[in-house]
Amino acid sequence: MFVKIGRAWRRVRKYPHCIVFFVPSRKVGGSKDPVETMWSSLPGLLKGVPRCVRMLKKASDFATARLQAMVKHVPREVVLFAHPSSTWSGFAVNPADESTDEALLSEWWLISNHRFKRLVAHVCYGARILGTEPWQGVFPSWLSYKEDIHALQSTESDRKMWAELGKAVVDATVESKTIQALAYRLRAAYFMKMAELKDCSSDGTDALHAIHLQMLIDGLKTSED
Repeated sequence: MFVKIGRAWRRVRKYPHCIVFFVPSRKVGGSKDPVETMWSSLPGLLKGVPRCVRMLKKASDFATARLQAMVKHVPREVVLFAHPSSTWSGFAVNPADESTDEALLSEWWLISNHRFKRLVAHVCYGARILGTEPWQGVFPSWLSYKEDIHALQSTESDRKMWAELGKAVVDATVESKTIQALAYRLRAAYFMKMAELKDCSSDGTDALHAIHLQMLIDGLKTSED
């Protein structure tokens, strides 16, 4: 596919096998949901490849959510920005109505005659969810975190930094053939951002960002660990 940048046409790669999925939650994320903050910045950096989808209310299943967003291809890889559910059984979601469960459970993702290659879940304690038996049959290969994710997003500069890190998560996903290679690429991106912070004039904010990045590195976990 070609896109026009200024007066020049440049070739960009298409990633029909990957989808970036945002699931905000009013109950968990509150009025300043970091998933919504990421949604406001990351799609612009990705420039449409791969496709980004935000689900404000729970659809009946993943296939329906995909079709409602007019995504034609069934993805093999999913990059998820979401929150854990209160029961740790799935991912928090805004219910469609009062009778709808507020969680995306493992069966919600099932598609007939389809097998996902991997899930990358930028979710607090996502490893606690994905490491359980119901999820292993849906996403046998996954990367997430075993700890809480802290991200200071008070200023536009903060939000820009975390959007760039979100892009690094997506880039590592589409460029990696194995889950361990993905983990190495993601750690490298976090270390590189820490190095950039060290190059800047140091202040308390940069130090706090560095602490949060180190927590991500320490908390990263895959299905093969």
